Amino acid sequence: MRNLKSDKTTIAQFLFATSILLMFFDAYEIISIPIFWIGNTIYFLIVIYLLTKNNLKLPTVFYVLMLISILPTLLNLKFDNLEFVTLRIFSFISFFLSVFLFSQVNNEEKVNEFIKNIIYFISIYIFIAQIFDFYELPRNRSGTGIFGFDEQVVFWISESHRLLGTFREPVFFVSLVFPFFVYLNYTAKLNFSFYILSGIVFGLTKSQLVLILIVIFLVFEIINKSFSKKHIILFTVFSIFFLIQLRECDISPYNVACPDAENKISAEKIDPINSETFQINFTVEIENDAEKEDTLDFLQAQLFNSFNLGFQNANSEYTKFLSKNVLSKTYYINRTLPEYLKVKYLSAPFGTGRYSLTYENINLQNNFLFNLFSVGVLYIVLLLMILIIAFSKSYKTGLKVLLFLIVISLSVYEDLLPIYGFFLGSMFKINKNENK
Repeated sequence: MRNLKSDKTTIAQFLFATSILLMFFDAYEIISIPIFWIGNTIYFLIVIYLLTKNNLKLPTVFYVLMLISILPTLLNLKFDNLEFVTLRIFSFISFFLSVFLFSQVNNEEKVNEFIKNIIYFISIYIFIAQIFDFYELPRNRSGTGIFGFDEQVVFWISESHRLLGTFREPVFFVSLVFPFFVYLNYTAKLNFSFYILSGIVFGLTKSQLVLILIVIFLVFEIINKSFSKKHIILFTVFSIFFLIQLRECDISPYNVACPDAENKISAEKIDPINSETFQINFTVEIENDAEKEDTLDFLQAQLFNSFNLGFQNANSEYTKFLSKNVLSKTYYINRTLPEYLKVKYLSAPFGTGRYSLTYENINLQNNFLFNLFSVGVLYIVLLLMILIIAFSKSYKTGLKVLLFLIVISLSVYEDLLPIYGFFLGSMFKINKNENK
């Protein structure tokens, strides 16, 4: 079997590790270019280099399937969304190239360990830094709100502080770091500290998605007969830190983000004995997630329509579906308002309801549905082909690949990220740690 270690070009190995690390810096950008995409680009070039270096030739069917997959996008191509479309096509093709490559070559285990340690260390440091006002690099990439300039949320006044790491939102952290965790669980030799640290990190995100993913992961480990004390420790530690409430202003009342910070400082100078101390509560708040309901409603409505919308139309069709009620309300308001109000407010609604749907596309924020609506039923065929190949190798390999496909399908990243292909392809190799 070919081995990445055999490549004598140390520069390529360094760039490979660097590219993966850069993909985890989702919250930052350089000269308006997300570092995340810089990492993806370097990674793609290394993949092409390794394919050539190892004389790996892609089968003709690969080119045919990729062309058919992006055909709906090409047929509806418009120059006003060229950048968006190019990035989606780039990710889609890079993913399948990575699956093919890394199912054939081995990777450097030390690189994986190095990256894992950096990610966990930085994530925990940032969590502490945000609470106690320690230094943190400016998070200069816009958030994921409906406006292109939304700031990232890093402060929760009445809720437990959430671990973001180097990502814009906790759910984005989970969508990339948890697949990395699953990959390491199956391909590396790990000790108890890894599962303890993973439980702490994932618990502090307070993400409902990670709760679902951990339950699914443990169920698959039981089915695969790989469930052990390490998994019990993982779930126990995760549950504790998922339930514990660490409110920023309770722990660090002088935090600059806390609204009463100056008053508290003055009060404690007068009466330090009665100063507030932080409290830790074990509670969990499960909120009604309207976005998930909207996504499921859209799926149900779209079942009887064409799926192959193209990468540029999936989100716009989703927004049109959500905006039907708003557009109806707007129509009746504009028809019934007095004339002077129409002139004064230019027929605009008065800021109530989800009127942003009338002028801004909303992202599906589900990897599987976005690609299904964009590519069509062929996307399901491609995933089934991967599963068939995996189960043909062995039952355990098939289960691991199935688990990973479920994990990335639930991701809020709409792109089939190239790094997902690296993780997935690595699970096909024989030299896995089966006896953990």
